[in-house]
Amino acid sequence: MSTNKKALIDTYRVQESDSNFFESFTALSWRQENKRLRAASDDDHDRHPPSESQFAIKPEVQRLSKKEFELLYIEVLYTIKHKIGTTAGGHLPYIQDLYQYAQEAFRISPEDHARLLAKATEEKPPIVILNVTVIKARDLEAKDADGFSDPYCMLGIMPGRLLEQDLSSTAVALSDEEDHHKKEEKKRGGSLRKFSLSKKKKDKTVKELLPAKLIKTTDVKPNTVNPVWEEKFRFDLDDVRSDRLHLDIWDHDEEFSVIDAAKKLNEVQSMKGLGRFFKQVAQSARPRRKGGDIDDFLGCVTVPIKDIPSTGAEKYFQLHGRSSKSNIQGEIKLRLQLATREDRGLEEEDNWTDVRQHEDLICLFIEHEVRRLREPSSTWNGNLPKAATTILHQHAIQGDVTDVQQAVCRWMAYSRKHMEYTFSYELLLRLLEDLDNKWTADSLSREEEQCLNESFSTFKDYCTSLIKKRREVYPYCNKHALNRLHQMIKVLVKIYSMKVFKYVCPFAKELHSEIITAAKRGTLEWYERAIHMARKQSKRHTADQEEDIIYSLIDLTNCLNADLYGTINEYQKIFNLVANVDYFSVTYKQLEKLLGEEFTNCMKKTTFSKGNKVLEGMLGTTYFELYLALQEFCNYGWEHLPENHDPLEIEHYYKWFHFAVTQWISVAQEKAIHRIHKAIELDKTADVGGGGAKFSTSAVDVCCCFSQISEFWRQLAWPDLVDAYSMVSKLTKDMCECAKIYADSVHQKLIDKGYYDEEGQFDVTEQLCITINNIEQVRRALKQLPETMNFVEIQHAVEQSHETESKENLHTTVREADQIMLEKIQQVVDRVADKMRPDIKSDVFHLNWAPESVPAEEAVEDLMKYLDSNLLTLNQYLLKSNFDRILQSIWVEVLEEFNDVLVTEESRMPVIYKRMYEALGLLVDFFHADEKGLEMKKITIEEYIKLKKLLSLYKKDTLKLITIFYEEKLKQQAEFKSKEFGVLNVRMCYRNETGTMFVEILNAKDVIPLDANGFSDPYVLIQFCPEHIFHDVPVQKTSIKKKTLNPVFDESFEFNVSIEQCRKRGAVLVFTVMDHDYVFENDFAGEAYVDLCNIPGVDGQDVSGFDSLAITALPLMQPQHKVVLILLQSSRWFESDLPPSMGGYVHPAFQKVYDVFKENIETNREKAACFSAYYKGELVVDLWGGYSDIEAGRPWQNDTLSIMFSTTKGVTAIIVALFVQRGYLDYKKRVSYYWPEFGKNGKENITVDMLLSHQAGLSITKGTIDIRLLKTNQTKVEKFLEEQEPVWIPGTAYSYHVITFGMYVDVLLRKADPKHRNVDQIFKEEIAEPFDIDIHYGLPRSELHRNSRFVPLTLTNIVKHTVQSFSLNQLNIFFTLMNPTSMFTKASYSGFNQELTFAAFNNPDLNQIPLTSFLGFGNARSLAKLWGILANGGTYNNRTLLNPTMINLLGTPLVTGRSIDGLLDTTVGRGVFFLPTPQGHLSFGHPGYGGQTAYVDVKNNVGIGYLTSYLKSFTLGDDVQFLEYEAAFYECLEKYAKGNT
Repeated sequence: MSTNKKALIDTYRVQESDSNFFESFTALSWRQENKRLRAASDDDHDRHPPSESQFAIKPEVQRLSKKEFELLYIEVLYTIKHKIGTTAGGHLPYIQDLYQYAQEAFRISPEDHARLLAKATEEKPPIVILNVTVIKARDLEAKDADGFSDPYCMLGIMPGRLLEQDLSSTAVALSDEEDHHKKEEKKRGGSLRKFSLSKKKKDKTVKELLPAKLIKTTDVKPNTVNPVWEEKFRFDLDDVRSDRLHLDIWDHDEEFSVIDAAKKLNEVQSMKGLGRFFKQVAQSARPRRKGGDIDDFLGCVTVPIKDIPSTGAEKYFQLHGRSSKSNIQGEIKLRLQLATREDRGLEEEDNWTDVRQHEDLICLFIEHEVRRLREPSSTWNGNLPKAATTILHQHAIQGDVTDVQQAVCRWMAYSRKHMEYTFSYELLLRLLEDLDNKWTADSLSREEEQCLNESFSTFKDYCTSLIKKRREVYPYCNKHALNRLHQMIKVLVKIYSMKVFKYVCPFAKELHSEIITAAKRGTLEWYERAIHMARKQSKRHTADQEEDIIYSLIDLTNCLNADLYGTINEYQKIFNLVANVDYFSVTYKQLEKLLGEEFTNCMKKTTFSKGNKVLEGMLGTTYFELYLALQEFCNYGWEHLPENHDPLEIEHYYKWFHFAVTQWISVAQEKAIHRIHKAIELDKTADVGGGGAKFSTSAVDVCCCFSQISEFWRQLAWPDLVDAYSMVSKLTKDMCECAKIYADSVHQKLIDKGYYDEEGQFDVTEQLCITINNIEQVRRALKQLPETMNFVEIQHAVEQSHETESKENLHTTVREADQIMLEKIQQVVDRVADKMRPDIKSDVFHLNWAPESVPAEEAVEDLMKYLDSNLLTLNQYLLKSNFDRILQSIWVEVLEEFNDVLVTEESRMPVIYKRMYEALGLLVDFFHADEKGLEMKKITIEEYIKLKKLLSLYKKDTLKLITIFYEEKLKQQAEFKSKEFGVLNVRMCYRNETGTMFVEILNAKDVIPLDANGFSDPYVLIQFCPEHIFHDVPVQKTSIKKKTLNPVFDESFEFNVSIEQCRKRGAVLVFTVMDHDYVFENDFAGEAYVDLCNIPGVDGQDVSGFDSLAITALPLMQPQHKVVLILLQSSRWFESDLPPSMGGYVHPAFQKVYDVFKENIETNREKAACFSAYYKGELVVDLWGGYSDIEAGRPWQNDTLSIMFSTTKGVTAIIVALFVQRGYLDYKKRVSYYWPEFGKNGKENITVDMLLSHQAGLSITKGTIDIRLLKTNQTKVEKFLEEQEPVWIPGTAYSYHVITFGMYVDVLLRKADPKHRNVDQIFKEEIAEPFDIDIHYGLPRSELHRNSRFVPLTLTNIVKHTVQSFSLNQLNIFFTLMNPTSMFTKASYSGFNQELTFAAFNNPDLNQIPLTSFLGFGNARSLAKLWGILANGGTYNNRTLLNPTMINLLGTPLVTGRSIDGLLDTTVGRGVFFLPTPQGHLSFGHPGYGGQTAYVDVKNNVGIGYLTSYLKSFTLGDDVQFLEYEAAFYECLEKYAKGNT
């Protein structure tokens, strides 16, 4: 048996251990779906639909009496006998065939046929009628001078009998008369108009052959050769076999009225009178052309009546002349139709009897054809045979039954017989469309309209009765039945849309309401049958009454669900698409109300909702089966009803199941834990999914268990998300707990196998891989919970319900469990790396100490071989994610070993560091393994970046670093094209004969204004850099040009520099434009860099004609960020000849501190500073030295004040703590609680803690404001801050809020203060005055004389200091600040639009602004005293500043690790930073920019303060001089403390 089969068997054993508990519940949904599928089985799809006649109403069938039947048969025989017209249009020409079909259709015996035929023969023959419509003519001959004619028609019937009798006898007379007419016409010089008879001259004229009453005329159509008449005429015929229709077209003479002529013509009573009429016509003709005899005749047409088909004819007839010599053109369009009328004493227009007979005749023929059908009547196309259509056609034309009457008869006959035999609805639809097309208003008599009304009403009742029984007649699983329903609804819609229906049924109800009424009635009847069957079937399951109720509800709900399924998928489409009826809403609302009442009544009779029997036996699943059935029912409503529907009665069904679900969750936890232990007990190795990764069956079982729990919850889909929270929370916690139990258990197995034993050889085993793979698989299963358990929507619902105070975030539970699982995996993974560390350490050591000649590839070879051999097995058996974790852990080990070598080993030659740098690159390729190993983002982690930077610096010397800096500056100058800071125009050349550089400063344009008057007092500094190349070249400067932005200098300078100096890498000429200030420090306006190599003459060629040299226009640049700006404002360190100055006091036990301080002052390493320390409330060190203003020669005094920069933030933290102690603030509350307008734009959840610990995400502002508004318009400042948005999600990370910390905290303090004081007033009244602390927020003008002035370092010395310190932190800070795009750099220049240069910090106006970020002023003594009070229990002179509890809160860390901007790697508290002491433990306080530091060491009862007015690199509590004082102090403290004990 294979391993996988054994594993499968073990899995079954695990499931059977709890009787397939989870499987039985997750299968419920599957069972539910199967029931619905069975209800909608495909087996019925192709079956013939049920018969409509079984379910529809039975309309009253009208039968003809025997007498009426015989009369109808006689009418048919009479119609056949007197058949008229030429047979056409598919009709039968043979009368005997018609007699035979009629006899068969009527089922008449030969004897009766003969008898009834004799009666039909006795009837008087009908009078045949010809209906003529003269439609139009075209292309007639133009007779008038204007190119047109005025045509009209004369038409009549030529009797065939007269023609045959008189033709021969009148031939001579006709000739004589024609001669006479010609003679008369000749006398008048005109032509004769006459009713032309034939082409032969011997034919008689009309006046002799036509009776007067048969001649009719049309209107005259003037000026046209294409006249349109559309005039109708009717003629009685004597003999259809010989009569002919004759028509002449004449051009009208305006002297004679056609209308009057027609009237006179109709007054003629004899042949003699007709002759006189045509004689008058001939005499009225006028000549058209002199000497011509032109006739006004345009042509004629003769049509034999016998050639006209019974269906009529409509076509163009070619015009002919009276003789073959006539030149006639054009044709005329006529519509000819034969009909009859009978002289039976009835009005000629009254054909009601014929119409009723026509309908009866159609019905009889339909019945005959249905009897002959071999297929179901629903498949019949409704076409009658030729004999039937011929008889009906003849009956229609003989009875003058119009087309619309025939259409009405066909509809009434077919619809009536449809209700007996069930025809195709497509057939009825065709009949309706035919009727709709032919009907016009007043085309039917009142009796006909009444009959049509009754027909429509009867058919509508028939259809609505079928709609009522739609489930039986048109089951949704039968596609043929559904097609019939679809067609039936289309027929109903067609009827209600027809004009004739609206005309004859004006009071009919809307179809929409008719369908809804029928649907509701049918649904109610069906529901009553369904509930009866459900109750009947439930009694078969069990004898328990309560269980009967549950089973009956399940059966009933499933039945309704199946019906709703059909409603949505079939019925709704049909009714909505065809009739625009929301059938689903109507049906669902009705069923929902009925089911809701039944469910509520039934559940009240049971005790299941209270927990009894809920999970006993099969009833447990049955109970949830009812839940799922009701859920499906409700889902239909929630998904398909309109959004604004009324509340449903049953939508809160789930509340009855709350106890059951809660109980199930509890049981599920027990079952899950049992299954986990069983799975571990039966654990077997399994190759899950192939690929080589190793697992065991226990992981599969646990994941399956979690999946089934999640799936069952997904199936429950608890509707009330707020209510679901507690259950989801419990399920989540249970599964997370189970996951932890599993992880602990499998990990313990690994421990038991000696994995963590220190003894013995370390080997990568299969069990190790399986363990972490198993934990990873279960962890992945947990990670899916937020999605499968719908965390987001549930959490959102809880938040919307305002119940979040007592509810923890669901994601947090999973994250915590996930973190534990990851830690468990990482514990195993790190153990692998730890085991490998000694060998890695050894190989890195050898790499470092290998001979200089050994290349990097060889030096690192041993390390890479060792890694490769150990990673081979891991790669084979581990999941990719776990393998990456081990790779990551080993990679970190490698980086740490590299770093340790740099830190702990003695310094080596740059070539060694270069080899380590190259080896690091080889290791990157090894761990990346062509994208098969670690991703590059996991390789290029912070440790790697720092190490790479460090190695890149170590392999260079300091001077190279400076060179790189200036090369970068040249590159920036070359790319800088903007003129926003002005342009400096210069000329330069190198004079080889004298070995000097000649520089001419011509002028500057558009210098930026830096004075309050809108101008500047510019001058230019000319300096050769870097200093180590041009150390002996002085800085020169131009004269000062006052009050101008376009100064003209025209000054020349000559510098003694060698050509070799100019050709060195990084050699530049720096032009710095400054603004002179008499009172304060000069301001920086811009700078420009010139590559000395590009100056004419540096290439060695002599330059002649200096004046002809091109002027170089240099765009002035501002440094990319203000740090560089600050560093460059002092071009050289001020070397003072002033004598050392120092003062102060130290306790004798701390004499060494004094010695170190004194040495730094005397050796000029400390320019101006103060250092103080309190121990157990006693001032033991208070030293100051140097010059607070070197240019003025003002020594640092006892009361000298200095700007504290960010050390101010630590003092602010004490104010906040005091407010918390008094109850004005609460660290845990949201800032918006005190400042409501703050709570928007993503800042809603920011707490006071987050704001103080730099986690608020508000370090960078969108836009800036004037810093002076802090004093002049605080409301504007508040609004500016209220509109800001966090740059990261608050509470998820931290980054130093350099400027904005104080902006927000100042407002918060003012809002929380009962007196709404500003921060400077709060500090003064609550701390400074009561405790005698000489610290100020904003320096009062009265104290400005005590303030020190700053003198910055040069950039060169800053770079030297940073590199020489070998501090990774210093390097990181340096490069972060040099990067203008870094988050920290942006934060440093947020908030205010002022340039915070040293000139600004020495500006007394700025110094007077209170801001808790950096504008605090004090001295070391006051800082040490303030923090010393906290060190001594918070009390001073019997006054309490902070109680021990608050001091403890202030000293509690909130966040630790690397900041999001990558700058800091420290621990942060509530407005304080935690700084290491020389003794190794942490103190808390706050460092400040440039070296300022103050903190409290609670453990030793120490408060320390240090301030300096000379900035020292970018230190954060690790200023070199301060560390010396601190080390000396703690050394003395240890001795002093021991001596006192």
